[in-house]
Amino acid sequence: MKHHVKILGVRVDSLSWKEMLEAAEQAVLGGGKNVFASVNINAVDLSQRHPWMRDFFNNAEISYADGQGIRLAAWILGRPLRAVIPLTQWVWELLGLCEEKGFSIFFLGTKEEILRELRGRLNLRFPRLKIAGMHHGFFEKEGPENNAVLALINERSPDIILVGFGMPLQEEWIHRNISRLDVRIAFDAGACLDFMAGAKKACPPWLSRLGLEWFFRLLHEPLRLFKRYFVGNPKFLINVVRQRLDLKPDDRP
Repeated sequence: MKHHVKILGVRVDSLSWKEMLEAAEQAVLGGGKNVFASVNINAVDLSQRHPWMRDFFNNAEISYADGQGIRLAAWILGRPLRAVIPLTQWVWELLGLCEEKGFSIFFLGTKEEILRELRGRLNLRFPRLKIAGMHHGFFEKEGPENNAVLALINERSPDIILVGFGMPLQEEWIHRNISRLDVRIAFDAGACLDFMAGAKKACPPWLSRLGLEWFFRLLHEPLRLFKRYFVGNPKFLINVVRQRLDLKPDDRP
């Protein structure tokens, strides 16, 4: 069983970057349908309000920490994580693996023009990468339009799909459609496609290692993120401390 911590009812697996890459390779080669889910503070907060979302993370093959706030919460609970794995940085490791092993990948989300820029960048950086296809994220997520997108994906039969609609829409879409998808791994990718294409400026790795990615993102999107960081995050940490105080002696490390 993977080492993990439950943070306010949400499972977070403790993995290094290398271990997650190995897990992705095994998932593709092993067949089946797997979800690799990214957990940040917003994900845990939404899971308190939406039981289906908590189930989404807890039933995923891999549920990994994508944010320093999750690492801090795990430390408070006495279950430190091996690493934080920001998808915007780790995705390049994944693409390198796909190119090396011949795994195909499909990109679903963002705008058409951003996908064109992304394809150009990927062709330069990973010339042997098998891009199974790309499709923008602006379609009806139920009904005929959704069925057409599913048919396109299944026609290409990618090993891996990155779904970037934003949280929680992308998780809901994967949760509802994973049984209909002919893929080996589905990732909830957030704004990762925008960062990969250069449409949004990615946080420098050194700043991320210092735990300041939130500050970098706040500088670039203050109106959207102010309430999340200055209201939601303190509330989250207070609830984590309460969870720690409520732990039975036998549950403590």
